[in-house]
Amino acid sequence: EDVHNLRNELTGIMVGINTVLKDNPQLTCRVNGGRNPIRIIVDSTLKIPIDCKIVNTAKEVETIIATTDKANLDKINSLEDKGVKIIVVPSKNGKVNLKELMITLGKLKIDSILLEGGGTLNFSALEEGIVDKVKIYIAPKIIGGKDSKTPIEGKGIDNLKDAFKITKNIRRWLIAYQTSVKGKDGTEI
Repeated sequence: EDVHNLRNELTGIMVGINTVLKDNPQLTCRVNGGRNPIRIIVDSTLKIPIDCKIVNTAKEVETIIATTDKANLDKINSLEDKGVKIIVVPSKNGKVNLKELMITLGKLKIDSILLEGGGTLNFSALEEGIVDKVKIYIAPKIIGGKDSKTPIEGKGIDNLKDAFKITKNIRRWLIAYQTSVKGKDGTEI
């Protein structure tokens, strides 16, 4: 419920292509009377399936795919025909340059984004310094396994001293059997 309230409040919602490929989400708001955020998919090479839920509903819910010049032009045209707005941004290490993407989205008046992951995009966003607020939900379930997914993936941190620090405005509260930990840190993240 809290996540859907955030989707209603914020201008955009952003996920990486792996989330779309694994979950085929809609990324819509399910609050009665709420509004859908602009869906932003980060997909460096346009791997997004043309028949996924996000593409098939792009004429009803504003959808942007951020990609690089590695994207296939025919696929760009097919996606645009289905109502998807394509933004081509410079690449950085073979991936969408997230800082450049933020500048472009700002010019489109997208001033607040709920970054829902996945783990690789979450790590990249932290690494690029584009995150100013973190809200983490921990369900009362333990899954485990050596190949388990974590909320932050990517290359990781080798030394604890280099970890991303959340040091300001840290709060914890219980929401319907879930613990939520939230922190805000303007410059240290």
